[in-house]
Amino acid sequence: CQSIRSYFHDDGLYLGKAAVPDGQLCVRVGTAAAAYLKKRGGTAAVMYDGSTPASLAAHMTAESIGASGIRCFAFGTGTYDEAAFAAVRYGTALTLFITEEGGRLTLYFLDENGLYPSRSFERSFESGLCSGHAVTVTSDAVFPSAVTGTRLLLAAALQEEIGSSLRGFEFSADNSASAMLLRRILEEAGAVYRQNSPRRFCFTGTDGL
Repeated sequence: CQSIRSYFHDDGLYLGKAAVPDGQLCVRVGTAAAAYLKKRGGTAAVMYDGSTPASLAAHMTAESIGASGIRCFAFGTGTYDEAAFAAVRYGTALTLFITEEGGRLTLYFLDENGLYPSRSFERSFESGLCSGHAVTVTSDAVFPSAVTGTRLLLAAALQEEIGSSLRGFEFSADNSASAMLLRRILEEAGAVYRQNSPRRFCFTGTDGL
């Protein structure tokens, strides 16, 4: 099991090189996630960043979760922040966000509060992953349920939080997916994007939403 532990990072695990997604590992991840949810109860969800490798990994993982009899929402493409919001909005016990970073696929775990799950989850999931069992299609297997519109829901929630016009508010943002999404929402609320303004708030992808 030592080789499996090498895949883990602070908030999830690596799924191999982006150029060649590790299909066997993706299936094992889905099976381990399903085993955890069978003990805990609740539903799963998968979202990916829109890249082709992440899409392939997300579909393999979601299908293996469903084949094990656990309902899985397929949230489609989005950002980590959207995945966290969708996890809370739909109350999914375990959400997996898959993204391509630095030439490899990275998976992040989220609970129903949009946060990293508990240590008990880590132990249970690692145990399931180390068992190495292939997915077994059960009689109660279900297809992943496609869910669309999570970005619109997030935008509406943020606009409600803003509550009033931001006319005169200046800000800057980098080109990350999260920052660009926030830029669009702020501009719709009346804020002004100025890349070189000396007086501005600056948002980066690491800030989140």
